Order: sequence, then structure tokens, then C-alpha cells
Amino acid sequence: MPKPTSKKSTAQKSHRIGKAKKASGALRADSHSMLEGRQGWIHRWSPNRSKSHLLVLGSDDPETALVIRDLVELDVPFVAINLDNFIFESDIFETASQSLSILLGSKKIPLEAFKAVFYRRPGFMDVLQEDSDLTYVEWQFLKKWQIILRSIERQLAAITWFPARPSLLGDEAQEKIADLRLSKKLGLKTPKSVRTRDLASLENYLHDFGGEALIKEMGFRARHTKEGVKVFSPKLVKNLRGLQKAVELGPVFLQQHIKNAQDIRCVACGNKVYGHKISIVNPKSNSFRDWRTHPLENLKMEPLELPAKVRRALRDFLKVRGLQYACFDLLKTSSGVYYFLEMNRPGAWHFSEVIAGLPVSKAIASEIKKSIFS
Repeated sequence: MPKPTSKKSTAQKSHRIGKAKKASGALRADSHSMLEGRQGWIHRWSPNRSKSHLLVLGSDDPETALVIRDLVELDVPFVAINLDNFIFESDIFETASQSLSILLGSKKIPLEAFKAVFYRRPGFMDVLQEDSDLTYVEWQFLKKWQIILRSIERQLAAITWFPARPSLLGDEAQEKIADLRLSKKLGLKTPKSVRTRDLASLENYLHDFGGEALIKEMGFRARHTKEGVKVFSPKLVKNLRGLQKAVELGPVFLQQHIKNAQDIRCVACGNKVYGHKISIVNPKSNSFRDWRTHPLENLKMEPLELPAKVRRALRDFLKVRGLQYACFDLLKTSSGVYYFLEMNRPGAWHFSEVIAGLPVSKAIASEIKKSIFS
């Protein structure tokens, strides 16, 4: 099965919630001890404080910083909340007759004030899901805020979320095989793929794939730990010996290996679709290589003009899945044929902008402005 490889992430580590010094009911009074390396802001206001504004909800991460920069440039009014700090320093208010309001200092902002939401998954959600070392008090504290986040989603269900409502994002929302079927329906080529725990069927498909294939994860690409982020990398196999244990854990995702193909990362937002090549600098071999396991300084990224057919298919993909933007992984063969691999909800695009030079944040900010003022 795919092997996790360790990859340090300063941004994730800064939001890492550790053990409280005191496991007591007065948790918020001792909240600083729960967050290791906590930094960044609690909330930010745009220069334009119009009554119709955007709620920027989530974390203090590089993607959020880029979008906020362009929202200011486009004069879009917003309130930004860094949930990884907000849950320790601020509060909400709600009654049986009054919908939820967010308390920012002396200001009380009802949810009805917001016309759209830009959402990034906060770090505390990863900790709640994956950290088995939490005390019961810590778990209960974070669980309450998870429930409040779901309540905000339900109460703002009628407005547009960028890229989508939280329940449509994250590992639990990934649909790798279904996405392959949809992309094929939209006119894109896809690698042959199968998901099953039947070893005999897997052996037959491996033979059909030409004697080698990739074992891939089904949506849980990364696991956040105290040591950093562990990325689950696909494994190239030529036989299925030793796969019995993986099959016992559940169905295995086996996919045809497209040889000698160029990795392509695409970002689609509204009617805009951007793409760029990703190459590993000085690879050690010509066998399968996963660029996600390499540091950014070992990667070369170049903008790429995508064919009209590919751009159209990715735009249609967003509409069918109900997303405002998303990232896509494709392959381009030496003969110019494009293969759809997967869509990431929402996916990482910071490097697509900073290294490859694609105007992703401006496209997102422009779509947000259109949503608020149209």
C-alpha cells in the first residue's frame, strides 16, 4: 500500500495543538498552553467596511494571505477570522430565537451580514481528527468548535462558499473513482483503474495494465503529525506479493501506470483554468517518481497553455461537483495526450501562484467580488 513519507510543514506545525498544562474545566483560561507555536492574527477587517461583506473563515495560511491581498486590491469588504486563534480568544452568541453571531471584541456580527464565505480548513480540525494524545477535556473543547463550525455552515447554506461548504471538502469528501468516471464522461482520457479487495481480480487487472501499476490512496493524501506532514505516496508494483495485509484493511486502489508522462497541475476557478508543468530537478532514476514527496526547491514549474477541450472539461467538472474552484492533477504524454488523474478539494495552489506564476488568487478574489455584488 502507499507508504507515508515525512514532509515538514511550518504552517501546519504552527497550528498544532498540544497537551494542556492543566486538564481542567477552565480550559480557555489556560488556552495558550494548548497551542504549540501558535502565531498569527485572530481577526482582520478590510479597509472597506461596507455592510455587505465576505466572511473569510479558516486559518492563517499562505493561500488565505494571497486571497486577502487581492480582496483588498479589488476593494472587497470582508471580515477574516483565523479559527485556530479565534477559538481560544473570542466567542460566538446564539439563542433559541436569535441566529448565531460572531463576537469580535466589542462588535457583534450576525451571520446574516455575510453575502459569501471564503473557507480554508482550520488546523484544529486536523488535530481533532488525527491526534490520539488529546486529553478528554482538550477533545471536548475542540469538538464543541467543530459542531459550531457545522452550525455556521448550515445557517449560511444559502450563500456561496469558496471553494465549497466544509462538508464537501476534506478527505471524507474525496471521490477518486467517481471523479474518474465523471472526467471520462466529460471527454477526458483516464488511466484504467480498479478498487477492490479481491486479490484475484487485482491480479487480473495488473496483467491488463501491462504488468505494472500504481497502488494509490483513496483520498487521505496526508496525515498531520507532531513531526510534520506525512504524505501518502503511490507505489509502483509489478506483482502483488505481500499485498494480503493491505487487502485485509479494505479495498485497494490500483491504477494503470502512464509511462514517461509530464505531471500537470491545473487550477480552475469560475471560467478561468490555468495549468503548469511540474518536473523533478535531477531525478535519481527514470522509474515512477512522485513530485509531492520532494521539497519545492527540487521542483521546476512552468506555465502551460491547456487545450480548449481540457479547459472546458475542467470548468464543467466544477459545475457538476458544485465547487467554485479546485485543483486537478493531469498527465501529458510525449504524444500530447492528456490524462485526468484526480481532483483535489480544494487542493494546494500556493506554489502554482508563487513559483509557476499563475494568477490564482486574483481569479478567486474576482469570483468572490462577482458573487457579492452581482
